[in-house]
Amino acid sequence: MSWDQMAVLIGVVVAVVGGPLSAMVFYLKGIRDSQTQLRNDIEANIDEIKKDQAALERRIGYVERDFTTREEFVREIGLARRQQEKMTDIMIAVQGKLETQSNLTAQLTAMGREAIQSVERLMVGRMTDAAGLGGNEP
Repeated sequence: MSWDQMAVLIGVVVAVVGGPLSAMVFYLKGIRDSQTQLRNDIEANIDEIKKDQAALERRIGYVERDFTTREEFVREIGLARRQQEKMTDIMIAVQGKLETQSNLTAQLTAMGREAIQSVERLMVGRMTDAAGLGGNEP
């Protein structure tokens, strides 16, 4: 076989085999890229699951800390009731003081009105005496 024949044979083989071989190479490359992308997605999902698991463990820890026994609950309820009773007593005392101050204010207002009326009567009486209209002497 001469070089010319060999070149023609290789040209024919390349043309016949090259097309399908190129298609197989690109097909296999596409499969590899798809598997790589799938692997990256799975790794990202695994990382997300690990973060969620850590957050869940922290939340479970908070629940365990917040959980109290019946004795602690009863003790805390008793403490809350005592504090409520203290607040009620304080409110009653404040209300009593306000009522006392209201009564005192009302009394002072009445006394002020009486004083003003007395002064007005006294002034009217003196004015009438000065004008010689009345017969009352102070």
